[in-house]
Amino acid sequence: MTTQGRKGVAAVWARLLVFGIAAVALRTSPAIAEAQPQASAGQASASRIVPISLPPAPAFDEKPLGLKDCRGALQYTQNKVLVFCHAPRQDRRGNFGLRLVLVQGSAPGARIVYSAPTGGGDAYSAKPTVFDLGTPSQARVILLDHGAEFHYGTQVFFIAPDATPRLAGQIDWFTEDDGQLASPTPHATLTVAGNKILIGFDRKLFKPKRDGSAGPERSVHFSYDAAKRHWRQF
Repeated sequence: MTTQGRKGVAAVWARLLVFGIAAVALRTSPAIAEAQPQASAGQASASRIVPISLPPAPAFDEKPLGLKDCRGALQYTQNKVLVFCHAPRQDRRGNFGLRLVLVQGSAPGARIVYSAPTGGGDAYSAKPTVFDLGTPSQARVILLDHGAEFHYGTQVFFIAPDATPRLAGQIDWFTEDDGQLASPTPHATLTVAGNKILIGFDRKLFKPKRDGSAGPERSVHFSYDAAKRHWRQF
C-alpha cells in the first residue's frame, strides 16, 4: 500500500472509532410484520443479485421536514422517497452526518417515516446501492457508502415490503483503488438462503490496524437473519 493510502487508512480508522458506527443489528425498533426472504434449494445457490437503479425523486424539498444538505433523493416507491441528508433535529447533541431518511408523501403533507440512528460522521457523500431480493420476499437491501476523499465505511439496511428500514449492520472493511481506501460495495455478491441474506465479495479485503497500517487481506463474508435481526461476520 502507498504512503498516501496508509495515511487514508489511519484517518478512516480514527473516524470509525470517534463516531462509533456499530456493526450490530438494530434491536430497538418495534417489531413489524414483514415478508421474510425465503428461497428454494435452487434459489439458495443462485448467482449474485444485481443492483437496481431507482429514479431521481422530482423536486424534493427537505426544508419543511427539518432536513438539510441533502445529497440525493430517490423515488423508492410511488409514494415514498429515499433521501440522504443531515437531520439537525435528530442530532441535538452533535452532528452525526449524512444519514438515510425515508419520507412518505409529498408537499405539503410529507412526513419522515424513518431516519437512521447514525450517519457517516464528517463524510460529505452518501452513495446507495440497492438490491431487490425479488419474489417471494419483495424485500430490499441497501449498502450505503459514506466517504469524502476516500471511503469511510458502509452501512447495511434491510427494508421489508410496507415497512420502515432497519439498520442491519456495518461493513468496515476496505479495498484499495489508486492508493486510496475504496468501498468494497462494487465487489459485493448478494444471495438469499432461507431467512438469511448473505453478502460476500469477489476479492479479498483488508481492515486498518490501530497504528494506521493495513491489516492482512482476507476473504470476508456477512449474513443478516431477517427473522432474528441478527448480523454476523464470518
